[in-house]
Parts: sequence; structure tokens; C-alpha cells
Amino acid sequence: MGYRRANKNLNIDLDGFLDVITNCIGVLIVITVLAMINTKYMTFVVRTPFVRKTEKQPVILECRKNRIVPVNKIEIQQKLEDYLEEIRKNSFDYDRIAHSTNSELKDVGDKYYRVDLAKLFRSNILALVPKAETQGESSQVLKEEAAEFQKVLQGIDSEKEFAFLLVRPDSFEVFRAARKLLWTHDVEIGWEPLSDGQLISFGSQGRRPTID
Repeated sequence: MGYRRANKNLNIDLDGFLDVITNCIGVLIVITVLAMINTKYMTFVVRTPFVRKTEKQPVILECRKNRIVPVNKIEIQQKLEDYLEEIRKNSFDYDRIAHSTNSELKDVGDKYYRVDLAKLFRSNILALVPKAETQGESSQVLKEEAAEFQKVLQGIDSEKEFAFLLVRPDSFEVFRAARKLLWTHDVEIGWEPLSDGQLISFGSQGRRPTID
């Protein structure tokens, strides 16, 4: 007995599926166009740095090892003057002192820096040497109420003072974090790059810090 194989042609209607795909693509195009239009008319506020002279006094901070350290120049200078007065009172041999090394001289400075006295007596330049490689505060702790940076920030008189930051190549992250906080408190800022190993130095012929 013979069997005849039936040929069944399956007709699938894809029009509905194509309509769904077309509609989705259309919606995505509309969203993209709207996003581009909104972006075009958005306003971005970017502070453009420019240099100008100022009569304000600088509050100096150093950014190194991606931490920020206050440079208490006034306090250090006062301690240095006290030491020089001590030398004068005791009639020390200036020539001998001028040829001494730092290890033979008194440690003059604060908790962050000591004065390079050997350099001072040789060339009349006040150079500061860090007392430790890792000091100061990272960008994560600058906002904390107990942070040393907050004490410095609160002590700045923005009418008479501005912040001047000395920035090492490895410390732009903490510099940007500190700058943002200073701007938030309407404190004007100046800054200058320092190379690795370069000492912070003050001389009688040094230029006056500027605001950026």
C-alpha cells in the first residue's frame, strides 16, 4: 500500500516583528537627537586661570607624595631669628658656623620642616628640608573637621590673604581636591610646580607670589 508524502509550506508573517524593530529604532533616534539638543544648550562653568599681581599675603602649602602640608614660614622665621639672636648673644664664631654641616647645627624649624642652616650661612637663602618623606593629609581627609588643612582653611582671611600651593609632579590629585575646597570658601589661589628633590627656598631677591 503506497503512502503519498504531503508537502506542507509554512508561511510566517514577519511584518509585525519588523514593525516592532522599526519602532524601537525610531524611538532611539528621537532620544539621541533630544540628548544632542540638550547638550548643545547646556552651560558649563569652567574657571579659566590667569595670572595677576596681588597685595594679599600668601598662605603657603606644599603638595608632595600626594599629600598636602602647611608651610608655616612666619613661625619658622621667628624660630630662626631666635636662634640667630642666641648666636649673637653668645658671640659664636660665625666663620666656624658657616662651614658647619646641618648635623653639627641646631635643628631649627617646625614639625614639618627644618631650616638648612648650612645653606643659609653660606648663601643667605632660607631653604626648608622636609623632616619626613610622608607627611600631611591625603585628598580623602581634607574635608574632615579635624584635618590640619581645615584649620588652615578656616584661618585664611580672604580679604587679606590667598592660598599659594607648591605642587610636586606626583601630587596633582591632592592639589585639585584642595583647590576645589579653597574655591568653595572663596579663597583665591596661586600655584607653582616644584620638581622632585627641589627645596622650598626663600631669598631676598625672590619674586612675589601671584594669583592664578
